Amino acid sequence: MESVISSPLSTTPLEPEALVASCAVAFELLNYKDLPEFLEKLNQAKTYGNFTYASWHTNGQLDRRAISGFTLIALSKLTATVDWKTTVPKVMPAVLNLYDFGDLPKPAQTLKSVFLDMQAWIYLQMPMPFLSHHLGCVQATPLPETAWQRRFQLHTPPVSHQEARATAELTEETGVVMETYQETAPILSGAWYLEELASLCKGLSGSNVSMRDSTVWKELMRRFRSLSYSLRDAGPNEAVLTGWAMFVAKLGTLRKKNPRLSRLAGYLSAATKRLHAALRGTGRHPADLSSKEWDQLFRDVLALDPNNNTLRAALASFHLYLCVTFDSEPIGWLHKSLERSQRPRANCIWPHEIARLPDAIDRSTGDLRLRDQVKTWAQLLTSAQIRFGELKWIRHKDIIEFEDHIQIHLANQPYVGSGKTPAADRLVFIRNPDAIQVLKDWLVRPEFKSADRGCFIFAAPDNPRNIYKLGKGYALLTRCLKEVTGCNDFSIHLCRHTCISLALEQALFLMVEFHEINPIHEVQVQSGHQSPETTWRTYFHLMEDAMRYWHDRALRRLTIRSRAAAWWSDRSDFNLRQDKHRGKE
Repeated sequence: MESVISSPLSTTPLEPEALVASCAVAFELLNYKDLPEFLEKLNQAKTYGNFTYASWHTNGQLDRRAISGFTLIALSKLTATVDWKTTVPKVMPAVLNLYDFGDLPKPAQTLKSVFLDMQAWIYLQMPMPFLSHHLGCVQATPLPETAWQRRFQLHTPPVSHQEARATAELTEETGVVMETYQETAPILSGAWYLEELASLCKGLSGSNVSMRDSTVWKELMRRFRSLSYSLRDAGPNEAVLTGWAMFVAKLGTLRKKNPRLSRLAGYLSAATKRLHAALRGTGRHPADLSSKEWDQLFRDVLALDPNNNTLRAALASFHLYLCVTFDSEPIGWLHKSLERSQRPRANCIWPHEIARLPDAIDRSTGDLRLRDQVKTWAQLLTSAQIRFGELKWIRHKDIIEFEDHIQIHLANQPYVGSGKTPAADRLVFIRNPDAIQVLKDWLVRPEFKSADRGCFIFAAPDNPRNIYKLGKGYALLTRCLKEVTGCNDFSIHLCRHTCISLALEQALFLMVEFHEINPIHEVQVQSGHQSPETTWRTYFHLMEDAMRYWHDRALRRLTIRSRAAAWWSDRSDFNLRQDKHRGKE
């Protein structure tokens, strides 16, 4: 098979179209279905950093590759634009003829058979996660193009005035939701509160009017503010439902970013009481429900009225809110039923954006203690795979300082979203020098000198059992993250996606050496996941460079004659032979 792969390099140059298609098959780790879309997007490939990348969609799903230098050279040989959707069938015989150069029987005259042979070669040459992604079994989720451009400081997504207003006006109320959600108090019934929430849109004129209508929006904000004042007398179940309603009002639904008021009213009427009854029926805090339990809960609620499409859409919207805010895993059947597939949400915050966070936090509040507390949160969340809910439970005795890092024991506590599996009880390590210094500065504050080692490090000075201004701190950090990234829908939880993605990318490069413990499993343990599948499928968004590295590493095994190599380079075959004799690469 390696002879077949090297054939585009060693044979008499093919026709330009056939050469590009052959290079795409041999050097780009594509799936059979991806080939036409990939070739179609080659002319739109963009160079970022050290690589040129091509992005495309297959069946609505985004994918991206760092393009091989051979493919780029072959592309430069084209003299005219090519319609690849009609050209691929025409060049297929030339691709199949490559088997002749490898002294191998041709496959069953289909391009799909060539890709099946490539999969066998990938299995032998590359780490298994890449094969899983290639086969579509356990796919990583690439970043959207805007987030990818932000990595190279080339794009700041515009935030419209209306979106900025919507985000700003509900930030404090969202903080109240989070604060109530994190409470460990007994779970109350909140029936009176549900009536207010379900009738949130009642009496607002014009059911078909957009929620961004200035009059409607002003009244809607007033009602949300009133609800947030009453929320402390309810409980976590009511908090998560209120947070969902605010989420729909701010960011829209799965299908529409700017839905009608009637859509929000329909969702609340169809799903609020049913979801609340189901949550109460579990007898547990909603943060401690596992993915399987959420799956069963949605199935039970939908079974109450299986033909109600509004209920089905409301459940999908509610689940999206859980994924964005509370680390829930995607549930495929819920979104497929709406003819709308949902891959895990992908976004990251980059180092140059993290560097701007302290200034953004300083500008956001005059409360010096809250300012320092949120800065410490920001450093921890962007330096280690910590959930926001786990910050609350870090105690002084859980922290051990070493010469070059800090170790934090994250205890498995109820009501914080870390009690889903035993894997949540773990050690995490802070190695970022800036994060280490910020945490050390926080721990030597005067109020901690006489504090008990069992106290929370973010406890309020007058109440060691509660976190100091948890809701306001959550809202402040959310607002600052949106400011530095330019993304209206950026959430605190995406900091965790960033840490895990960067750790996994590094782990893939480390796999060239022998390790007693698989580096990917180390990242899984550090992330508190029971399965590496969750770590890879939901949190990994940076596979392009590592995939290119491993593929190029495998391609170094291939042989190519100096005369053929000269055609691909700007060197003569004589100079190439001299370099080879002298041991140069």
